[in-house]
Amino acid sequence: MSLITATNLSKSFGPNDIFSGLSFAVPHGARMALVGPNGVGKTTLLRILVGVEEASGGTVSRAKNLRTGYLPQEAEFEMSGGTVWDVCLDCFADLLARQAELERLEAEMSAPEKREQALVRYGS
Repeated sequence: MSLITATNLSKSFGPNDIFSGLSFAVPHGARMALVGPNGVGKTTLLRILVGVEEASGGTVSRAKNLRTGYLPQEAEFEMSGGTVWDVCLDCFADLLARQAELERLEAEMSAPEKREQALVRYGS
């Protein structure tokens, strides 16, 4: 039995046919690639196959208990003009601040006169 079977799939946006008459099966264990120039409907087809988007016509059958995933090519969040690195740093800001504080306390512990207080703060 195939994991996914597409029968006579079609997709149109207004008067523009993106694709039509697509029929194929993805057998268990297959390794496949979907290649083609920009704008021919590759992403649209994948979105239809995983159920994120509806086809204009035809059917898609999936094997029982088949789990599919789809990672969009476009981020669905807005970045505030920064880089992906900046967003990651924002997400971990609290953790990075704690790390800096622990490193500061460790440095204080090397001074005998500050060791007692630093150990108390380090443990809390």
